[in-house]
Amino acid sequence: MSLEFDPGLLEAPQLVCAAGQGITLTGVTAPGRREAIVKLRKPAVLEQCIASWQQMFDTVIFDTSPMNVSAADHIPPERVAAACDGSLLVVLSGRSTEAMVATALNRLNAGGAQLLGCLYNDRDNPPLQSELLREVTRLAPFFGRLASRLSR
Repeated sequence: MSLEFDPGLLEAPQLVCAAGQGITLTGVTAPGRREAIVKLRKPAVLEQCIASWQQMFDTVIFDTSPMNVSAADHIPPERVAAACDGSLLVVLSGRSTEAMVATALNRLNAGGAQLLGCLYNDRDNPPLQSELLREVTRLAPFFGRLASRLSR
C-alpha cells in the first residue's frame, strides 16, 4: 500500500493492533526525514496523501503535535488541519490558558482550517469520587462512615 505520487515521501501504512482488544488500526508514522517534512508543508502535497488514503480507508484521523510547539522537525498542526475536511481542537483542562486557546484558534483560522469543535482533555483532573474521598478523608473525624460508603 504505497502512495502513488511519491512512495518515498512517507512510510507505507502498517497495521497497529491493541492486544486482546480486537481493535486493529492502520497507521502511518510522522516522517523523520527533513526533506519529507519540507515537502509535506507545501500546498497540495499533504492533500494528495489524504486523497490517496481516503481511497484505501473509511476514516483518516491525524494526531498532530501541540499547537503551541514551534519546531522545524514537524508539520505545523494548522497545516495538517487545513488539509483535512474538519478539525477538533483538544484543550488540556486546567493547563491550557484562555490566551493559548485564542492563539491556537487564530492560527487555525489563518491556516484555513475548518474547526468542527473543541474537546477537553481531563487527564490531570481527578474524578468526582476521588475528590469526595479526599475531602471525606480530610474530615474523617466527622464523617468516618461516609468514607467507607463512598469507596464502595
